[in-house]
Amino acid sequence: AKFTMAWDRAAFVAIHPESRDKYAKALADQMAPGGKVLMCTMSYDTSKMDGPPFCLTPQQVADHCGQYFSMEKLDSRDIIEFTPEFREAGLTEVFEDTLLLTRLPQ
Repeated sequence: AKFTMAWDRAAFVAIHPESRDKYAKALADQMAPGGKVLMCTMSYDTSKMDGPPFCLTPQQVADHCGQYFSMEKLDSRDIIEFTPEFREAGLTEVFEDTLLLTRLPQ
């Protein structure tokens, strides 16, 4: 059976950018048509930090997942005040985006 709901809290941002297409396909393969994935991603200045967690913008999610999922951006907020490790790396802002992906019909 395929999943109708999933929560990706820190998986996609942990995947090396070169493997993102494989992850997107693997995620899609596990989801039923119409299945929902709540996904949290992070975006930041990559000249100051490389990851993991790797920078993953909503546009990058759309680029990798768009053939499998529709996407709605639910929220975006700067979380730098809650993440001292990012401040120590020299970042001045880190945006956490909350996305809702819906599996397209296969």
